[in-house]
Amino acid sequence: MTPGTIGRQLNDPDIHGIAVSGTSPSTVFVSTPREVFASTDRGESWQPLGVQKFFPLRYCRGIAVKADDPNVLFVANGDAASGETGSLQRSKDRGQSWQTLPLPVVPNTPIWTFAMNRADPDLMLTCSHYGQVFVSEDAGDSWRKVKREFSEIRALAWVPN
Repeated sequence: MTPGTIGRQLNDPDIHGIAVSGTSPSTVFVSTPREVFASTDRGESWQPLGVQKFFPLRYCRGIAVKADDPNVLFVANGDAASGETGSLQRSKDRGQSWQTLPLPVVPNTPIWTFAMNRADPDLMLTCSHYGQVFVSEDAGDSWRKVKREFSEIRALAWVPN
């Protein structure tokens, strides 16, 4: 790929998240405000996944690949960049179909990002932009909200003890 270009078909340079799936072929996924794109040729070309027909809210933020399953993707989304609600999406087939995951409360802003670790691939964290933290111990099937809230969160990480 030529330095300074973003590849064919990727028409939105506002990249919100990048995730790499170690499937064959290896796939790079990027989230932009309104779409998720996939590339199997190291970014030379990109294919839109058409997520707007699946997602209940239109604004996409973070993206992640499950630590022990390269076919499972998660996308954080919401109603707008400085919106009032969010939702959490999961695909078990590399973005061909999606489901909205249930959260225990309605998020106060868009869901923003993820934290995962191979040490315990079923333990996941996600957060709203304005401070709500959600934890799943079963790979996203169920979630609980952490009691403590923060003013703003832009990144999460967890490390094993």
